[in-house]
Amino acid sequence: VRVDVDRDADGSIDWSGSGFFISETGLLVTNHHVIAGAPATGAVEVVFDGGATRLPATILGRSSCSDLALLQVEGGTFSFLAWSPDPPRLDEEVRSVGYPDGTDQLTIKRGIVSKEIGTEIYYTPTIPTFEHSAEIIPGSSGGPVVNQIGEVIGIVFAIRTASVITEELAISGPAARAVVEQLQLGDFEHLGLFARRGSTGVFV
Repeated sequence: VRVDVDRDADGSIDWSGSGFFISETGLLVTNHHVIAGAPATGAVEVVFDGGATRLPATILGRSSCSDLALLQVEGGTFSFLAWSPDPPRLDEEVRSVGYPDGTDQLTIKRGIVSKEIGTEIYYTPTIPTFEHSAEIIPGSSGGPVVNQIGEVIGIVFAIRTASVITEELAISGPAARAVVEQLQLGDFEHLGLFARRGSTGVFV
């Protein structure tokens, strides 16, 4: 689905991202940075069916350090995606799925897992990530990366560009699933300080 955020509740969309249902009862996963700054109710809508369906969403739990959020959507029985029980494997065929640039049309890109451990960037989640070659377009954040049978093996979170090289990065599905299960109980709290490999300091 597309995730629209009207942070100020003034009727205009401030930004949008992507997400996906994980249960028929309307539990939905997206990135924390997609809904960051939004109140728990009244600011987020999900859009699907080519723009024909718009439903309000409540933010159940957030994890900024894992860059994950769990939302609840009411209003029906929803088709949902299952988690893959396996971690991403090198050269595995994948597809990234999302609604880039606020479009009403679903976008799917093909690729492979190109690195089992993703390159760290300053806002890399504190849980495992991987790199893939399924093109990511801004607005796809929070959308699923699925394997050949449609199971979620990852969640889109960033694009890293260095010189002429572009890296598409995703949060590992098994790690994300563990955090999402905790988010059903509310926000996932962190100490707020964490280090990076090769870093000379800490991030707050």
